[in-house]
Amino acid sequence: MYILAIDPGSGHSGTALYDIKDHRVVWADDIDNNVLLQMIRQWDEGPHAQTNTVMAIEKMENQGQFVGATTFDTAEWMGMFREAWHRNNHQSFKISRRDVKTVMCGGNTYRDPNTGGRKTVNDTIVSRAVRNRFPATGGGKRPEVGTKSQPGPLYGVKGPHQYSAIAIALTCVEAHKDEM
Repeated sequence: MYILAIDPGSGHSGTALYDIKDHRVVWADDIDNNVLLQMIRQWDEGPHAQTNTVMAIEKMENQGQFVGATTFDTAEWMGMFREAWHRNNHQSFKISRRDVKTVMCGGNTYRDPNTGGRKTVNDTIVSRAVRNRFPATGGGKRPEVGTKSQPGPLYGVKGPHQYSAIAIALTCVEAHKDEM
């Protein structure tokens, strides 16, 4: 079983295909939203047509802040992705950022080991939590990522949006394993 995980954006989205059974990232990329929408629409015709795949997409939540046009554009894209996915009778889950932080990091804040003070979980901390969930089998300073000559399980994953998509997939597994 696979999870197509999406960290939506207003123009492009962090996307990952996660293999639940083998606990591996098949691929991760930042994809232009028009290309991703077409990919979702044609999912049943592609290489994963015979696999059981669910979608997990980050949902928007009220954070008590003013928002701009890009936030509304992102919300519109989320709806288009889900509608295209459901058109093919596939299951999807909306995952909140709060749930990602809770599952991946134990909550919205963490204790800074250097100062002992409380800090808010951010993209860097979520990316680190993702890396900590994969075996350190590659080379280099971050063996879970690895190097070209000694790739790790997250080799090729770049940037916070791809790590966020993987975090969404891992959160979906933990939060919805009984529904999949």
